[in-house]
Amino acid sequence: MPKSSSKPRHHVLRLTYLEQAAFYLSTSASQHSTLPTTQQTGPARSLLTHLRSISKKTQIRLDTSTKARICKLCNSPLIPDHTSETRMDNASKGGRKRCADVEVVECLFCKGVKRKPVGAKRQLKRAGRTKKDGKNNTGNNIEESLTRETIVGVE
Repeated sequence: MPKSSSKPRHHVLRLTYLEQAAFYLSTSASQHSTLPTTQQTGPARSLLTHLRSISKKTQIRLDTSTKARICKLCNSPLIPDHTSETRMDNASKGGRKRCADVEVVECLFCKGVKRKPVGAKRQLKRAGRTKKDGKNNTGNNIEESLTRETIVGVE
């Protein structure tokens, strides 16, 4: 009998509860407390550490929006202008290329950095970029590569 592909409901509920509780604790602590931010986010960091360990043990992937809100190095919640700083970088010569824009989120606790490309198109997978005869396919979108394959006759 094959395994069911659905995730156990109680694990998913536990993960969502931990995420919501961690971010609630970190935002409410910042509004009502005069403690330094490292002491405010202590419970939130432990909840997020617990969240990561449970997701690894149960082999449930975290949503990309959840992963973007958690620091990879210290498991602190990344809240803009509170526990993290956000800026835009462009490493191209003189900042001319708009496709080279990168959103940089820096954690204020561990100084860890997350980079996310902004405005750049995703590259085709390797199977879509190369043909069987060894020549490169320079098309930037799937429709263009499909029309080239039908013209050439590669199936």
